[in-house]
Amino acid sequence: MPEPKGRGISKRAAVVHVLCLLSLILLTSALHCAAQSSGSNLGEVWFDASKYFPINNSLSLGGDAGIRGFVTEEDYAAIYIRPSFDYRFSDQVSLHGGVGMFYAFQDGPFDVGEVRPWGGVKLRWPAFRSIYLENYSRAEGRFLLVRETDERFSVLRLRHRIGTVLPIGDMTPGGKGFYLPVSFEVFFPAAGDNVARFINQTRFTVGIGYQLTSGWRLEISYNWIQFKTDARDEFVTTAHMIRIQIKG
Repeated sequence: MPEPKGRGISKRAAVVHVLCLLSLILLTSALHCAAQSSGSNLGEVWFDASKYFPINNSLSLGGDAGIRGFVTEEDYAAIYIRPSFDYRFSDQVSLHGGVGMFYAFQDGPFDVGEVRPWGGVKLRWPAFRSIYLENYSRAEGRFLLVRETDERFSVLRLRHRIGTVLPIGDMTPGGKGFYLPVSFEVFFPAAGDNVARFINQTRFTVGIGYQLTSGWRLEISYNWIQFKTDARDEFVTTAHMIRIQIKG
């Protein structure tokens, strides 16, 4: 990516302005969509950061942590930390796993704690020059505890995501540049309690990212999510979510 010339705005300032403007547009759009329809529509904002440290040529250890919350109607917020590993067999195939620990603060009905062990495989195929499709299949257990009542729920679900990253122009020698992440993910309840087993989702994601350095990226994305919490087909909730991520 060429450097700006003359007395124009610096690249760093341009990046900040573009990302802030896009974030504002996406957030406004999501909240508008939620406000225009019934209570089955929700607006969410997620902030999270991830970092992995290479142990050798194949294994990396790290994880992610963040905060999530509804910004329309529902009184809900959650924090989480998720230590994990990444083992690469090749540039095309890698194994992932870890344990997530979540805590949700909510007025109705009660606060909920959750432990979420998971594992999965990524397959980066097929490839078209420098662009490839990433297929990510994983299984995760969800063990939930309602703090005030000591009620316990559990569910095993499967999920599959297919996505890609589209670079915008040419990256500079230092690895800096814009890109567009796009993905589609489906969730399948495999087993669990009668209440928890119907928690499933469909998620579509589109966003913009910037490679800050060779080791750090900033992404802002819009996520359209539909999920069920009941066996009835008509009981479907739609969420419009803005996600801001720092990845290392």
